[in-house]
Amino acid sequence: MILQADFVPNPFLPLVGTYHGLISASNDMTEASSGAFTASVTSAGAFSAKMALAGQSHSFSGEFSGTGLAIKSIARPGLSPVKVQLQLGLTEGPLTGTVSDGTWTANLLAAPAAYSKTNPAPQTGQYTLLIPPGADASMQPGGNTFGTVSVQSSGNVTFSGMMGDGTAVTCTGVVCGQGQWPFYVSLYGGKGSILGWLAFTNNGGITGQTSWFKLPQATAKLYPGGFTQSTNVIGSSYSYSSGLPILD
Repeated sequence: MILQADFVPNPFLPLVGTYHGLISASNDMTEASSGAFTASVTSAGAFSAKMALAGQSHSFSGEFSGTGLAIKSIARPGLSPVKVQLQLGLTEGPLTGTVSDGTWTANLLAAPAAYSKTNPAPQTGQYTLLIPPGADASMQPGGNTFGTVSVQSSGNVTFSGMMGDGTAVTCTGVVCGQGQWPFYVSLYGGKGSILGWLAFTNNGGITGQTSWFKLPQATAKLYPGGFTQSTNVIGSSYSYSSGLPILD
């Protein structure tokens, strides 16, 4: 018997870190198939992940194969289990995959956190964000969603504002490489959400598209039948004037 051992460089060393992303279907997006995803990857190829989907939060862990593949089955109380397939890019990333319950399949995309106190985010600062209303106020909220965005030098993001139907929201997130922000907020006690990949532009703006879902709720004061709304966002940087007039 002859045994041969082949040694290769550890492919996971350059990929150690935390990944942040979203789960969404490329076509026919719904609340059931939309969510948020985070994962921490170690130098041994092990990972611990957290997924928000259909109003529930799920934590799981595992190990990537030598080719960067991992498959997990996640049980969900009161719902059918979902199969999560992850593929870690062994050259530059990102982390991609699919999530499926057997009736629908959604894509998963997560980018590595790129900034820290020693590598400050160039997007650091204050911004305003506006999501315009839908075209038909009888079917979708007719008010603007608006709020403020704060980006710290570590890349952490805080959004605080008001949805177009009067729902107050606050959420946190992370600016990933190339100024990408996986924006996600769970709404209505897990009966809805808003999400989308937003981007900080070089001229101080914020662009992207969001999808806003509300499931039917018979006791809801507004839009008890629920709605789905997709809208482009408008954002810009803001400098606090310390009480001085902005306009002459």
